[in-house]
Amino acid sequence: MSKKKIKNKVPIAPSIPPTVEAPSFYNKAGFWKIILPIFAVLLYANTTDHDYTQDDAIVIYDNMYTQQGVDGIKGLLTKDTFFGFFKKEGKANLVSGGRYRPLTPVMFAVEWELFGNKPMAGHFINILLFGLLAFILFMVLDRLLNPQKTSQSLRMIAIIATLIFISHPIHTEAVANIKGRDEIMTLLLSLAALYACIKWISKSNILYLIYGG
Repeated sequence: MSKKKIKNKVPIAPSIPPTVEAPSFYNKAGFWKIILPIFAVLLYANTTDHDYTQDDAIVIYDNMYTQQGVDGIKGLLTKDTFFGFFKKEGKANLVSGGRYRPLTPVMFAVEWELFGNKPMAGHFINILLFGLLAFILFMVLDRLLNPQKTSQSLRMIAIIATLIFISHPIHTEAVANIKGRDEIMTLLLSLAALYACIKWISKSNILYLIYGG
């Protein structure tokens, strides 16, 4: 009786569809550092031809120090913000609380020196600063949520959160109203200080603490 040799059959593995890799920009922060600020600038680009409005009179076109340009900076640094508008001691008390906020009025004075009575310049600078704010906000969120820079999903959370912040209508007054720049600068510089402190924790470079200060 002859024995038949039985050959072992190797099972054929089912075909596996090729994995679809995420687009290269998906996990690269550099791409979003460009796209997010551009989106912020384009979103408010239509405000460049707007006129002055609301409190712009107090700090810009009807403020005697701002109208002096660079020569008015001394007055802005030594007086209450409303003094240049009321032009008389004590009248600033008509509004409760102190109003010593020299940073943005000094910026307005420099702009008046360079461009004169042109609101377009102020609106354009507000838009650029809002774009810079979008940039630093993404940097901070990405650093906090994804410190190892290895998680695409965590980076996407930072991206979505920044997009929501940029497009939220609550920021319309701060960006479209030139005087609203004090709000932009407050958050921009606060986040910049926070980012510098985060960098100091990871780099232990004293310069980051100085930047944060």
